[in-house]
Amino acid sequence: MLSDRIPYYILDLLQLTPSVQVEGLGRFEAIFHSAKMDERQSALVPPHVEGAFSADDTAPGELLESFIRYTSGEQSESPKKAIADFVKSVKKGTAEGEPFAIETFGTFVKSSSGHLRFTPDWDAFNIAFNGLESVELKPESSKSPVMVPLTPPEPYVRKSIEFADEETKQEADDGAAAAASIAAVEQSKVEFEKNLNRADPSNSKIWWLLLMTAIVLIAILCVYLTWDIMHNRSRLNELRQAYADTTEIAPPASEQPESPEEVPVQEPQENQEVNVQEPETPVVPDDNTSKCYIIVEAFGDPANVARMVARLEGMQYTVRQFSGRTLTKVGVESGCGQEELQRRLNELRSTVNPESWIY
Repeated sequence: MLSDRIPYYILDLLQLTPSVQVEGLGRFEAIFHSAKMDERQSALVPPHVEGAFSADDTAPGELLESFIRYTSGEQSESPKKAIADFVKSVKKGTAEGEPFAIETFGTFVKSSSGHLRFTPDWDAFNIAFNGLESVELKPESSKSPVMVPLTPPEPYVRKSIEFADEETKQEADDGAAAAASIAAVEQSKVEFEKNLNRADPSNSKIWWLLLMTAIVLIAILCVYLTWDIMHNRSRLNELRQAYADTTEIAPPASEQPESPEEVPVQEPQENQEVNVQEPETPVVPDDNTSKCYIIVEAFGDPANVARMVARLEGMQYTVRQFSGRTLTKVGVESGCGQEELQRRLNELRSTVNPESWIY
């Protein structure tokens, strides 16, 4: 049936346009994220497409209807009727609060407040970037070759020998020259082997320097990790603890103590019992009015920030922006109770961004 292929027409159309409006259901969006540097993992993350959905069923969906009629040609079934049947099947599948999953497209679910939400299929929306993986940026340590100096051979000292005739003398000179050349080669070979055996001890200082540098770097890394763990632990403890309200409350006017000049000072009499009242223990109020935030995504482009803010506000969230040097974080307001904070974090990870974190 044509209504069963409506989700795949939506995916094909999202490859050509950033958003597709489905009449009676809402607007599907394909938010493009370029490749970025992940400093925490020291890797280059490839580009990807983030699927989004906004339950705005008031706008018409003429583009999708025209695209179906153009790609499928003449059909016995009207594209407008097929879109209406698809919308009806989605609303019927989510009427009881159960998720309505469509293979290689995504899952629809209705929240407790009655809003329809959509979790896209990652592989279906990122079919254009399928096969791309993160590139690690940890350079391998290069090893420089060890240069071993060669000791020149000792000079050959020729001994003068008297010969009877010139011919014998010439032959002796030739033989002595050949023997000297062979001896020089052998001597060079022996010296080279000796220097090669001494290569490791002579370069021990370099290896010790590299080892000490590595130890210092590891120590610095351990100190930084310890500080980071303690810092985050203190922040978690601040969220879990309930602090007493130290604001001093002024007593009403009727209970204001008299000025020192008007209050008579009574001296205690002998054998008179003095009632000493112990100070009351202050009651620590349960402060549930504090607010925490869950960061959904960080963008460098203001257009992406505005698009994400509009999307979250369309999902009935209270949105706040946190500006940094190069990136702007988009967050959702939440209570600081542990259960509420974890529930809201799981909800945002399943509907908006799987990498959301508590700020």
